[in-house]
Amino acid sequence: EETSWLVPQVDKWLKGVKAIARVAWRYPQTAYAGLVWCLQAEWQYLCRVLPGVGDHLRPIKEALRKEFIPAVLGHKGMVVSDDARRLYANGVKQGGLAIRIPHEQAEALHEVSGQATVELVAALLSGGELDLPSHRRCVKKASSSARDLRIADEEAYLRQLGVKWGKKYEKKFERMEENGAWLTRLPGNFDGTVLTWEDWHDTVSIRYGLRLKNLPQQCDGCRGNFTVGHALTCKKGGLVIWRHNDARDEWEWLCKLALPESSVGTEPFIFYGVGLRAGQEGNGQDSDRGGKEGGNGGGGTGGGARNNIGDEARGDVSARGFWSRRRVCIFDLRITDTDANSYSNRKLAKVLANAEKEKEDKYGKACRDRQRDFTPMVYSVDGIAGREAQNAEKRLATHLASKWNREYSQMVFYVRVRMAIAVVRANS
Repeated sequence: EETSWLVPQVDKWLKGVKAIARVAWRYPQTAYAGLVWCLQAEWQYLCRVLPGVGDHLRPIKEALRKEFIPAVLGHKGMVVSDDARRLYANGVKQGGLAIRIPHEQAEALHEVSGQATVELVAALLSGGELDLPSHRRCVKKASSSARDLRIADEEAYLRQLGVKWGKKYEKKFERMEENGAWLTRLPGNFDGTVLTWEDWHDTVSIRYGLRLKNLPQQCDGCRGNFTVGHALTCKKGGLVIWRHNDARDEWEWLCKLALPESSVGTEPFIFYGVGLRAGQEGNGQDSDRGGKEGGNGGGGTGGGARNNIGDEARGDVSARGFWSRRRVCIFDLRITDTDANSYSNRKLAKVLANAEKEKEDKYGKACRDRQRDFTPMVYSVDGIAGREAQNAEKRLATHLASKWNREYSQMVFYVRVRMAIAVVRANS
């Protein structure tokens, strides 16, 4: 009887979940943001301030599982298994979607809230003054401890699920901490972070290994069997060139935001030697290693020594004053499918590091010989940046923070999300 007032409130939330599920079929990114950052926070607040409300939230749990999750994933009639539902409840860095299970976290939220307000409650009961620094330390300690426990539990479950579902998923789960940046930003036209429903459904399906809908039977470029893996690697009818060019254009645009527009260009020449062209032997002269890449540096594999010596090799973007004053930096991008069969037994970090090394061996010396910097920008198809690309993103964020008078941390997040979205958007 004391909690009878909860019934109409839960009914309102239930109707809200069902309404937002209908929206999710056409606008999944907006619906996802509305549920995770708004509607979900309402019943979480109630859990914090009132004990014993978990059982009242079970109808919401069922609506999320049967209606919202299939809609946001773009799979009508999908039956969400217990393992998958627990996975989607994890935080984004722990492989999930942060769509929590309401009744399971209710008591934990209330307990943490009680621990965080010990100093406040004591001051109210005693009628004395509140020691604000002590209260802040209490809140920080309680929230940090709860977050650490939650993360440890979610990471343990992710490892357990990877072993249960097989090596393919185990490899996917290992890199999920780094490939969810596009999920953690509110969609906005001003920031350029809006994904279409096709972009969203394709990207989230690739993230969880779900079957994409409406795939053709054959590749229109090479006539091979058309699969997700084929689309991500085929240079004739796949997305290799499109994906590379989208990421290149995004990086060029970000550089123009941070630096004078006249200092930034695309497809800069990388000279190897006077009178030499790509593919010629160097006649004993020093040369870089690596095979010629298609798409002006957009992909390919390394070759033997003295290949790609020539005066017409090109990078992707040039920026004057990027690393140091009056010095030009050449950027060359590469997007790698880390799930390709040739990488099946290799760790993500090793795949990205080897791709960076190939770029460096190929273009690094030629750039340094002419007093230029060279930075390989290597990304996985799901938006994970290699070490050199991460350093370049941080440097660009420094320029933006200085120019716009904004916090460095905000600019790092902004640049990282923009590049991640540019890569994953081109997977559709």
